Amino acid sequence: MPSRTSRPRLSIFPRVSTTSYTQPSTPRALSPPARIRLRSRLPPSPTLATPPPPPPRPPIAWIWQCHSCLAVYQLAITRRCLICSHIFCTSRDTAPETSASHSRKRRRGTQNCRSQFDYGGWTAWGQWRRKLLGIEVTGPEGQKMRESVFVNRTHDCFTDCDYPCQCAFQHYRVKEEMREKVWLPMVQDEVESDGDKQLDVSRPWARSGDELEMN
Repeated sequence: MPSRTSRPRLSIFPRVSTTSYTQPSTPRALSPPARIRLRSRLPPSPTLATPPPPPPRPPIAWIWQCHSCLAVYQLAITRRCLICSHIFCTSRDTAPETSASHSRKRRRGTQNCRSQFDYGGWTAWGQWRRKLLGIEVTGPEGQKMRESVFVNRTHDCFTDCDYPCQCAFQHYRVKEEMREKVWLPMVQDEVESDGDKQLDVSRPWARSGDELEMN
């Protein structure tokens, strides 16, 4: 019986290559990553000459006491008493009264709510905050600069004011001090000169030409 000839086997998968991949004999030159090269070109980061000052103690919250039931609250939380529904009142909120009602009120005591504000704590906190921002100048020169800012109305309440209405209070105080330094000496000189004139008028015998003739 004649032998059958071998036929190629058909397959739907591609043939696997039998050739092995060999690396080139000459190795490539190693180069540092791009991040390392960029870091070597950048200038060194500047170091802080002095560390920032430590923060002061936390200031005490602004509190008020109801004059009706003597309950104490923080002003930032509520202005109305939760017990008697009284609203926080000051001397500016009360209307002027007659003499009779004023005498009765004086016998009964004050009828305004009391409040307490930590001026020293908030002043220290504001100075520390301005030091971090680089706008705080200490000493007499810094004090004069702050006064000039308040007088010229070029201040910023967010950075310059340490407590409510500080800008108005500083403006009024500096104006009064300037008035005492400039105007009071001038007024005193005018009063003294007017007093000398009145003294001459009150003594007619001291004026020239008005002497009495002696017989």
